[in-house]
Amino acid sequence: MAEWETTAPAALTIDIHIPGEPHAQGRARHSPLMRGGTPVIGRGGRPVVITYDPTESRSWKAYAKECIRQVIVNHWLPSAAGFCVPLEGPLSLSVLALFTMPAGRFLKRGVGPRAWKTGKPDTDNILKAVKDAASGLLWLDDKQVVNPQVWKVVGAQGEAPGIWLRVRTLTDADIPPGLPPGF
Repeated sequence: MAEWETTAPAALTIDIHIPGEPHAQGRARHSPLMRGGTPVIGRGGRPVVITYDPTESRSWKAYAKECIRQVIVNHWLPSAAGFCVPLEGPLSLSVLALFTMPAGRFLKRGVGPRAWKTGKPDTDNILKAVKDAASGLLWLDDKQVVNPQVWKVVGAQGEAPGIWLRVRTLTDADIPPGLPPGF
């Protein structure tokens, strides 16, 4: 344990598993707003442009939302007296993105071990997709996540891919002591 880590228990911890290959938030797409086959022209004489999520990102986030909803309904709502979702206040979010081992790394004997995934997708984009999927279900807004951590790992040989989330509520007592000014 690092010296700045708190030993005080968190008020609430929620663990969630989203099975399947991890997915990152894709780049936003843009297209002109069309009416009757012609672009709508806005003030200033330029076409009105709409921005939208790529289809793959939208469908993964819908799937992740359903996985999160199932955990809340099946595990938290029936057993937690006074538990209220979406959560309010500062939160810590830990994300493990476990990817399928490429066939070229399989061992003929034994099991190929886990390894760090240093290629695409970026951890920022994985985190963005997860935070977007959980907004409104686990928390009111993704700005509540004040302590995010993301790990990208290639799974061991035969290990199923997926994303594991751990959400913890935080208090001011969880702020690491002795942070230097500007850190």
